Amino acid sequence: MPSPSLSSSRPGVRSRALVVLLAAMALLVLGPGYRAPARAAPQQEVNILAAHSGKCLEVASAAVGEPVRQQRCVGSPRALWYLRASEAGGGTVNIVNAYSGKCLEVENSSPANGAAVRQGDCTGRPGADFALVDAGDNAWLQPSTASPRKCVEVTGSALEDGVPLRQWDCARQPGAEFVQRSDPVRETTLVNVNSGKCLGIEGHGPADGAKVVQLTCSGAALDQKWQVGATASGAVTLTNVSTGKCLSIEGASTENGALGVQTTCAGTPEQGWLARPQGTGFHALVNVNSAKFLGIKSVSSEEGAETDQWTDSGTRDQLWQMVPSAVRVVKEMM
Repeated sequence: MPSPSLSSSRPGVRSRALVVLLAAMALLVLGPGYRAPARAAPQQEVNILAAHSGKCLEVASAAVGEPVRQQRCVGSPRALWYLRASEAGGGTVNIVNAYSGKCLEVENSSPANGAAVRQGDCTGRPGADFALVDAGDNAWLQPSTASPRKCVEVTGSALEDGVPLRQWDCARQPGAEFVQRSDPVRETTLVNVNSGKCLGIEGHGPADGAKVVQLTCSGAALDQKWQVGATASGAVTLTNVSTGKCLSIEGASTENGALGVQTTCAGTPEQGWLARPQGTGFHALVNVNSAKFLGIKSVSSEEGAETDQWTDSGTRDQLWQMVPSAVRVVKEMM
């Protein structure tokens, strides 16, 4: 049976089946009069995005009282949520952060405009019980704190990172509409099998055309983390977490030796990659535009060596290990 959902699919897909879906979940899955246990089994993990900004709802820690804010979607585990039926019934749900295990709630279950939205222990308070209400393309999150119901919104419908959520009157303000992404953004590190070094950006720079190189792996370096995304053709995109730019081939070249660079994500073929399993957990990354393999120039193991594309040579520099959990992520995307 489907679990509760903010929308039927990805952002941009209409969600008019929302209320029907929730009612079906409550009646068919749980049955009349069902009261959920305090710790229900996790459902599908999703990102919840503010529709006006495209940013993810996220917490900074597992602490009770931690504010829920909008942040750029970078694959953080703190931006993963799942929905479960609330003990209150009536089709309401709890919205649980998968990282902390705590519930989205209105502070002190206050009915007032401006009450902070944070995470708290899932203990059956009205402020943690939400109705998901069809808003056309998106959904409103309406806590059970006031009558008539109020809405969760990004404060002032702001667009910036770090803006907290609050409770406010439902006035069709842009910041009060949300959508789920059922294929949540996940991040991975790409380790070259030949050198043991990680794919990163030369000089850690944000510029278009900056070279993609191999660097000693550092868990703290954001430019060594990549978001794995899906394309309509079944390929993947690799977006740098630090710069927000996509792994690409310089000049959209199809020639052997063309360098790997980062460019503004545009959905073009040279930004698409086929992640082909090669056994033992390794993958080859084949450029959609050129059908050539991403490797390291001259099969080098040196720090800062450039990436390039080449016809399949069977060398280990054309093999990549995706860490963590990237084998699963890539299979989901293919």
